[in-house]
Amino acid sequence: MRGWALVAAGLLVVGSLVGCGKRSVDVDIAGPDGRTGPDLPDDWTSRPESGGAEATDASGAAAEVGADVVADVMELEGAALPDAAPEAVGDGAAWDCPAMEPLPECDLSAPVSVSGAAYVFGPPWGTISNATVVILEMPERTTVTDDQGRFTFTDLPPCSDATFELSATGFQTTRTETFRLLGDIVEVAFQVPTVDLVHLLEGLLGTESSPDRCHVATTVSVKEMSLEHYLVPHGVPGATVTLCPHAGLPVYFAYVSDEMILPDTTLLETSVDGGAVFPNVPPGDYVLRAHKEGTSFPEVRVRCEPGAFVNASPPKGLHELGG
Repeated sequence: MRGWALVAAGLLVVGSLVGCGKRSVDVDIAGPDGRTGPDLPDDWTSRPESGGAEATDASGAAAEVGADVVADVMELEGAALPDAAPEAVGDGAAWDCPAMEPLPECDLSAPVSVSGAAYVFGPPWGTISNATVVILEMPERTTVTDDQGRFTFTDLPPCSDATFELSATGFQTTRTETFRLLGDIVEVAFQVPTVDLVHLLEGLLGTESSPDRCHVATTVSVKEMSLEHYLVPHGVPGATVTLCPHAGLPVYFAYVSDEMILPDTTLLETSVDGGAVFPNVPPGDYVLRAHKEGTSFPEVRVRCEPGAFVNASPPKGLHELGG
């Protein structure tokens, strides 16, 4: 999820909730023949390697990010937003919630390593350095992101659960999906909005954070997506997202342009942005699923606790596996 009425995608408003990489980028919205997503031709624009992104020190850049976003939103004040359709975001009819597929067996004798990076979710983009990352199931295991926003954990107990949470001054504390440590994991990405961005999103959706609930965001992303090959846009269009046990319907994000991605309560499926958000979810353990004929996606476990902000972001989360 990179824009917010100009800044975040999959979770916010204008740009595409997952803003990894350079501060600005010129991209094609689709290939020359109009194709998008996994059918894009080889010459379709993609982001350069994210390793060269300029890092943002978590100690003080959040205020600058928030000020830029507020200014952008003020400029859009006269822009027409999608009409709200309360029935499209309410509880709706309950869907079937099948049991989650059994997790595969793992090797108890081999310690596990996990690595990833933290990204600013909105202008000026870039990575977040000097941020604290903790494993919620192992609170004694913490680390700090380096000057490229990267982090690594080693010697983790195999076959255990691990939910990673990042905190930094001025940014919304953000946690990942819950992983089962079946082996080494790479490319765990944090996409972290500022506190101001979260408030802007809530304003656009006409909701407020309930202290006893959490927000759950995700992006249904194409299988070619990776931190080293960052496609823009990177979503799978025409997919639906469910959260089980049932906790309401998601709000999907409409892709207007690379600079304009808006939450649209009338959408019933993903746009090419791929973003979706479930606001104010009751506490509990949930399974995110994406559904589209002809392709498949992994089941994603998320843990919702009071006041939490969960973002099951690419290239993990609901990434396309294929037919």
